[in-house]
Amino acid sequence: MCSALAPSYVLRRFLSPACIGLAAVTVVACVAAGANASSPELVAKRKQAAQVSAQISAIDERLSVVTERYDTARVTLETAQRRVKVERVDVARARRQYRIAAANAAKLLVQLYEQHPVSTIEAYLGATSLSQLLGTTEAEAAISRQNVHIAAATTIARRRVETRLKALDADRTAATEALGEISQERSQILRGLQQRQHLLASIQTQISQAEARERARQARLAAEARARVAAELKAEQAAAARRAAAAAAARIEQQQAQAAAKAKAAADAQESTTAATTTSATTTTPAAAGTTTPPPVPSLTPSLAPGETVPGTYGEAAQLALGFIGVPYLWGGATPSGFDCSGLVSYVFAELGVQLPHSAADQYAYGSAIARDALEPGDLVFFDNLDHVGIYIGDNEIVNAPHTGTFVRIDSLSESWYANRYVGARRL
Repeated sequence: MCSALAPSYVLRRFLSPACIGLAAVTVVACVAAGANASSPELVAKRKQAAQVSAQISAIDERLSVVTERYDTARVTLETAQRRVKVERVDVARARRQYRIAAANAAKLLVQLYEQHPVSTIEAYLGATSLSQLLGTTEAEAAISRQNVHIAAATTIARRRVETRLKALDADRTAATEALGEISQERSQILRGLQQRQHLLASIQTQISQAEARERARQARLAAEARARVAAELKAEQAAAARRAAAAAAARIEQQQAQAAAKAKAAADAQESTTAATTTSATTTTPAAAGTTTPPPVPSLTPSLAPGETVPGTYGEAAQLALGFIGVPYLWGGATPSGFDCSGLVSYVFAELGVQLPHSAADQYAYGSAIARDALEPGDLVFFDNLDHVGIYIGDNEIVNAPHTGTFVRIDSLSESWYANRYVGARRL
């Protein structure tokens, strides 16, 4: 209780490729341990906030995985698109080369026709020599071979490129479909995340409102407690004054009785030794008695017997502690800017001139043990294996600084956490 509890529900910021940021959410710490010092409404809302925060965290992790898949699919699609673009360029180049080759072949045929406008049969019949005949045949064969070679090469190249292009188109289509499916899943997750975030924001608003109501309730309790403690202190002071006056009156009466006894004894002794002069002694006795010194009157200031204590000796501590209601809890804090449990106790008693260590366990070694049914304002009450301490203010209530996320407040010893973890009390 006197140590800081680290917040356990903080979501990290996650950036998607579209720069979608998930809001960082900090949930009130100490939901489970905070039940001892919060109203049931706050406990329920903080528990609900913790559950929603856990759901957001799980959705966030799932979104991270899906977004990673989304990024991979997007990169795959971009790669396929780049390759398709390159292949389209190759196809266009192959088609262009085919057209050039076809044009060149046609041009060559035209040239041959212009140079040899006769038909093949006429060329054969009109040949005047074997070499002329073979030359004509070889020329036609070369043209034919060139045409076949060009046609075959360009056709193969074009078909090869077009086959690759079709495969890449299929890959691109598959990548587009995968990206669409993942994008749809990712959108659903984002919608669920936004719903959870809106719910958490609503719960946090309700928590803020409940905390405001709790602070108002604490202010009201503090005002009532101040009036009650002041009345108790006034009554105790009056009772102490009455006890002191009664003790003083008893001592005066006792001293007067003792003085009267001594005077009587002295008178008896004098009377027995002066029997011969009874008449003269009798006439002088009043004068002699009149000269007797009266006993001193004791002071009305009360004095305590050894071991005797005045109940509520440090009742002022209760009044001082009530002045810090609303100060935020701060681990290791021992000033009005922030207190932990033992820091509040040590500061309050330091104001009264009593130096105490900043440790609940060490503070338990000071003063004397007090039974639970004998508690008075200003007594120290300890809990949870001496890990927590508060200042009793009467009416079964204490002022304490519970834990991180709360503030100095009034709590009842009847609350389950305090009732189940009560250790003992000490009076300084």
